[in-house]
Amino acid sequence: MNQVAFYYRKDLLVIKHGEYKAAVAMTMGDAVKRNETTKELELAATSAEFEGIADKIIFNTQGNDSLAIAADERCRIGVGKDYEFVIKNGTYLDGLAAGTEVGVLNGKFQALDATVTVAVGKVVDVFDSGEKAIRIY
Repeated sequence: MNQVAFYYRKDLLVIKHGEYKAAVAMTMGDAVKRNETTKELELAATSAEFEGIADKIIFNTQGNDSLAIAADERCRIGVGKDYEFVIKNGTYLDGLAAGTEVGVLNGKFQALDATVTVAVGKVVDVFDSGEKAIRIY
């Protein structure tokens, strides 16, 4: 079984590959914002800054299951409303159940709490494989 996973599940608009570069090292599925001046994707510090999901096109079908995006690497951003993506690549979503609303803190999605008070989406499915489907509002 794959140790990591990332894919879009439905209703998404993806900005073309190569239009943006990663401002810092990040992981596919991180919450980002666009900097139109520098044409870079930056990690969204809060839910208010959140504009989309970072990803890149991977051309090989077999590999080391790395979803890393290096700083200055060409990448793209998934944007829109009411779309879903599926992720399994880190511990920051572990333990979240279906129905849990999520917000953004320092480029990562997490359950709402005293620090993260604005929801940008919610967990809509949790699969036996450990993958979680998140719908962005």
